[in-house]
Amino acid sequence: MKKWKIKTRMLVFSTVLSSFLFTTFVIAFASFEIENTRDEYEQLARQTANTISFMPAIADAIVNEKNGRA
Repeated sequence: MKKWKIKTRMLVFSTVLSSFLFTTFVIAFASFEIENTRDEYEQLARQTANTISFMPAIADAIVNEKNGRA
């Protein structure tokens, strides 16, 4: 096997290291975004439940629609 020049070795090493770091940061960012999105959905569900509880007619209509009654 040919000996690689120092410059080539450094280029390969820096490319591999950069790829690893980029992938790690993308995965970390995605996991944080998933958690934030889940929290936002839960908050929206709570707000919707609170809003519907103050409007009994709408709550009844939604429940009846889910049960198949019009």
